[in-house]
Amino acid sequence: MMGKVIFVYGHEVVFTKRTLYCIWPFLVFVAKFMRYSIFRQNLVDVGIGHAFLEAMKNENVKFSLLNTDNNIFADVSGNLVYIYQKLNFLRLDSYVQFEIFITIIGNLLLFFIIRNTKKSLEYLNFILLVVMILSVNIYAFCLSKEPLQLLFFVFMSFIIKKYSEKPLSCIAMLALLIILYSLLFRTYYMLMIPFAGLSLLLYEFYNKNQKKFWLVILSVCGSGMVYALCLSMAGFVDKRIYYELIRVRIRMVPSNTRLIPLFSSNNLVTQTMNYLSALVRLMFPLELLRLGLKYVIYVVVQLVITCFILNAYGMGFPCFFNIPQTCCNGQIYVFLPNTL
Repeated sequence: MMGKVIFVYGHEVVFTKRTLYCIWPFLVFVAKFMRYSIFRQNLVDVGIGHAFLEAMKNENVKFSLLNTDNNIFADVSGNLVYIYQKLNFLRLDSYVQFEIFITIIGNLLLFFIIRNTKKSLEYLNFILLVVMILSVNIYAFCLSKEPLQLLFFVFMSFIIKKYSEKPLSCIAMLALLIILYSLLFRTYYMLMIPFAGLSLLLYEFYNKNQKKFWLVILSVCGSGMVYALCLSMAGFVDKRIYYELIRVRIRMVPSNTRLIPLFSSNNLVTQTMNYLSALVRLMFPLELLRLGLKYVIYVVVQLVITCFILNAYGMGFPCFFNIPQTCCNGQIYVFLPNTL
């Protein structure tokens, strides 16, 4: 097997990681070319990183335990801008310079993460890693909130892997990480806790019953119930929070990829229906194809994620290849940003 980059094991094509290493620079080049040509107007020209730069240059940004420093340009995260300020030891002063720096650091981090996984990759692992490298270099490795969010999921994956045999310790560590990120950066990260609780209940149900169809039904219905409960609790604490959450979901913004809600009412039931419909539309975003060829990458990335999710449920996926059942058994290390 030495020297080979592709070999056949049984009836499956298997790639060595050398294949991925060889095409990695090409993938980064393709991703950046797409970002600064096809997607420049949507991603680069209006990127929040420009506001970050202005804040770093013109504002006295301070670190706050509760992320209360909102009095900076464009209302971007004070703590995040503070971190970028302190890490700017190269004295970078342009959006492109920051992007080059973050791209190099981000790909090095990915390399060391992937380097510590299995030496050979089943074809689905290989496809997912290729899509992941392309997508993070298009959407995430730039001056924005995404690098911090990717680090959050890397930390989560590390905790899950390290404490997989100690469920209580794993849950406690994940909860602490979510709470810390919620306090320092994004309050809405706290919503992961009730949805994680739902996932644990569904996991126990599947272990006892092995009924895949009912698992999917319960997942959708349970997600709607958890969302409605969180929205109701927000209204109970402060009605202004409830109406602000509704306003954000139904507001009109200048974005081609915005999901137009089915209902504009502020009723709890209709908003829950909006949420459930958004789940399905995000998993199968075929409606984006009407916007032109440049949105095909959005559709492809999300369908790959959907493919992985459905296979994890044991439902399979109607596409041109059969997904090996072993691929979701702790063997894939992929971090995909939420790009839609």
